[in-house]
Amino acid sequence: MALVEYKEGQPKAQVFSSFTDLVNALPKAPVIAVDIPIGLPEVGARACDEHARHELARPRGSSVFPAPLRAVLAAQSWQEACTIRLRIDGKKMSKQAWGIVPKVREVDALLREDTKLTARVFEVHPEISFAAWAGEPMRYSKKKLAGKLDRRKLIMAEWPEAITSCRAMLAGERYALDDLYDAFAALWTARRISAMKSRTIPSMSVCDANGLPMRIAV
Repeated sequence: MALVEYKEGQPKAQVFSSFTDLVNALPKAPVIAVDIPIGLPEVGARACDEHARHELARPRGSSVFPAPLRAVLAAQSWQEACTIRLRIDGKKMSKQAWGIVPKVREVDALLREDTKLTARVFEVHPEISFAAWAGEPMRYSKKKLAGKLDRRKLIMAEWPEAITSCRAMLAGERYALDDLYDAFAALWTARRISAMKSRTIPSMSVCDANGLPMRIAV
């Protein structure tokens, strides 16, 4: 899990093996922005995911995966997750969506155990953040060279030396370049939250059955 932290006036990067380690390393951070669903539905889709897909539209709307149903967190395999979701929603679960379940499970457990964290841990989505940053959704996928260059231009306009310095800090670590760029997008939104300039999708958020907010900050 790549993190870009704004510290001493400059972005600094680290890689953590878990969200718990990340939170423990930032005991005084007023805002932690994370690209992991917070607040899970019992059935159906979250309004924040539907609104986010609508805002991004084509072609970036497909980058917003539906948050897993809470019952799916108990599954030990993709096949079991499909069985659970099929019973509740009449649909199977994509392998991409199943891929994020371990991280969702960890974040969910931590926030339910320490409810005070919800005051400073916010769900973000990099494509929503980049769209707000650029004034329009990114034209190209983050996996394409053109998409990487577009995102790089935004980051360098804000922090000219940050990509080079952060990559030097991460020498020897395993991470994808587009994940690092996503971490910069999360930092951009985290600073907006701290400055009270952010908004949420949707504007009137609701909480799940465990009291966790289902919203995306931007």
